[in-house]
Amino acid sequence: MKRFLGIVAVLSVFLASLLCSSLFFFPWGEVGEYGIGLVSQSLARQGLPLAYDRIEADGRFLPDFVLTNVAVGNMLGSLHVKEIVLHPRFVASLLNFGATAELSFQDAEIAFGKQGRAALSSGSLVALLGRKSARIDVTETRGDIRIRGHVVVDPPTRRISGANMEFGVSDVLDAKLSALKGILPFEREKKGLWRWKQGEAK
Repeated sequence: MKRFLGIVAVLSVFLASLLCSSLFFFPWGEVGEYGIGLVSQSLARQGLPLAYDRIEADGRFLPDFVLTNVAVGNMLGSLHVKEIVLHPRFVASLLNFGATAELSFQDAEIAFGKQGRAALSSGSLVALLGRKSARIDVTETRGDIRIRGHVVVDPPTRRISGANMEFGVSDVLDAKLSALKGILPFEREKKGLWRWKQGEAK
């Protein structure tokens, strides 16, 4: 019995070493390129072309992915971000039976309408993608727009099934949003505070 347990222990160490070495030398850069390619194709089908300078894997063992100089949008509005860091949460993904990741960004600019612009110095969000639903929780943003809340998406249809997002804006942006009230799905709760609520999201 002791010999058997000894063999099992040796095999366990060997398999663990093999797994770790495989993850260390895994071509994560190619994984990042493939993933951003899928995202780009999906956005293009929605009429939102995506452009970026490069994507890199930061680290060898379960790395973060860094995307630089990102631009997405159309004639109605656009988003430019200097740097996006995607941090996959592998343990949480296993526990939740879905893909979970944290995303943070630096130096972003949102353009809407003819002259509407807003700058965001930084922000972060957590995304959970399951088989039946996908949820994005915005934990914080800093800059001209202060955002918090969440959005729920139906993966098969790629449509938003629920949302509850709060937007704190400056007086200038408040006036611009008021002018676009008939176009945007936002409701003005008070001066400088807007909310996007859709479906049954709480």
